[in-house]
Amino acid sequence: MNIKEFSVGNKIEQNLRSPKKYKYTWLIIGLVTLFIIGLNIVPIIFLNVKHSDATQNILNMNQSYLNASTIINYIVFGVMFIPYLYLSASWIVGIDNITKSKKFHLLIWIIYTICACLALIAIVLCFRGLLI
Repeated sequence: MNIKEFSVGNKIEQNLRSPKKYKYTWLIIGLVTLFIIGLNIVPIIFLNVKHSDATQNILNMNQSYLNASTIINYIVFGVMFIPYLYLSASWIVGIDNITKSKKFHLLIWIIYTICACLALIAIVLCFRGLLI
């Protein structure tokens, strides 16, 4: 029994080479993209809704938390689409099978993990600004 057979990199490559698992992999990536967009939309919608006077006073007092939350949301929206820009640029240039590349998928998951953490931080900052 070879240890390399059980490594994570080989499992990823095997999943990307199988047509059925390849479709599921991209379906999961699409769902995670929609989830992160949903996490980002929560603070943006909340901050743009018309509030009552009492809530508006709280929002004005804690404007620094809310500004930080908005900035983080825009950063997440900018960073989240980098893999798709790279994918479209490589398609235009003519690089084949970039969607089946192990390194490309690792790049996607690293970027999405960072984006999900930043989106959660933005939500915490948004609601922290209301609870103080």
